[in-house]
Amino acid sequence: MNKKILISILVVVVSTAGLTYFLLRANQPKEYLLTESNGTIYRISADGKEIKKLEENRNGKLHVFSFSPDGKKILFSYRPFIKSHATSIWIMNSDGSSKEKLIDTIGDGFEDAFFSKDGQKILFRTVINKNLGSPESSLNIYSLWMMNSDGSNIKKLIDGTKGSVENVIFSPNGKKILLLINDTAPNKTLQKIQDLDYYSLWIMDADGNNKKNLGIRVKGYIWDISFSPDGEKILFIDRNQQRGTLWIMDSDG
Repeated sequence: MNKKILISILVVVVSTAGLTYFLLRANQPKEYLLTESNGTIYRISADGKEIKKLEENRNGKLHVFSFSPDGKKILFSYRPFIKSHATSIWIMNSDGSSKEKLIDTIGDGFEDAFFSKDGQKILFRTVINKNLGSPESSLNIYSLWMMNSDGSNIKKLIDGTKGSVENVIFSPNGKKILLLINDTAPNKTLQKIQDLDYYSLWIMDADGNNKKNLGIRVKGYIWDISFSPDGEKILFIDRNQQRGTLWIMDSDG
């Protein structure tokens, strides 16, 4: 990749279109996807020589979620500036054609969305803002859902009101899903907002079945989770009172 060319393009785009939101990479084909805070999505080639506007909407905010595993599809959301209108998840071809709405708002909106390893399913998290009794005190509760890549067969996998789903990743072979659950968030009160939370790790099949608690419950918070490249090990970092500890365990707990 010609970094100088890519950086030059980014400077031009940012100076003319506004604040850059984030940059997302597609593996096949090797491209970059750039979204702008003013509601414009751009695709930039890996060598930095090609830039194409894929989608623009001046009446709301666009947010890119992910490429499909083959790089041919893009998941993104549209949030209108008029709050009474629904936020929605959309899919389009990587060249910006064939845009299709998959689903409208569940709860307060969508946190993220991504494809399964085979591209047949889409996992997405929804968020509900829980008010704790004052305008300055609230927290987000996340639920996990699954649907087919065409938007059909929508089902809830994890109810955030029973344990907020803070992070979710597929195993390298795509057969398992690792979950980071905040056990205490749903029961938080204004009086207990400063209390440390308890986090736990769960694993389930890629279709959402056979949920299993891995027996890890950390007081404080788990900072990050990941699989080893072969999927046989799980790594995570727990933090408690500014001190972090790195752990490794078998993927069955």
